Amino acid sequence: MPSTTPSGYAPWSSSTRPRSRVQLHAAARAAASGTVASGRLVFLEPGHVQEVDVSAPVLERALAAARDAVARIGSGDYRTEAGPKCRDCGYRRGRWCEVGKGYEPGGERV
Repeated sequence: MPSTTPSGYAPWSSSTRPRSRVQLHAAARAAASGTVASGRLVFLEPGHVQEVDVSAPVLERALAAARDAVARIGSGDYRTEAGPKCRDCGYRRGRWCEVGKGYEPGGERV
């Protein structure tokens, strides 16, 4: 599976996953209220705040990526790529996932 969706958005990589969650929540809020002023990730340790882009074009791309993922899953397309998401996955640890079998916690394919 490509690292981006057909919409050109790559929401599920380990570096963008928290931002895309904020963006999906912001999109839901915008649908309910019409506007979203800002988005933030707050890390309690060490007390760091990271601003997240919640502009209309970014929210639309996040929604398009979510729609793409749901459509793929709905059609039976469960393809994925090995990556940091595999680190804590029980399917990889249980050796049931062919993709996850090729991932080592350092990120190297074996």
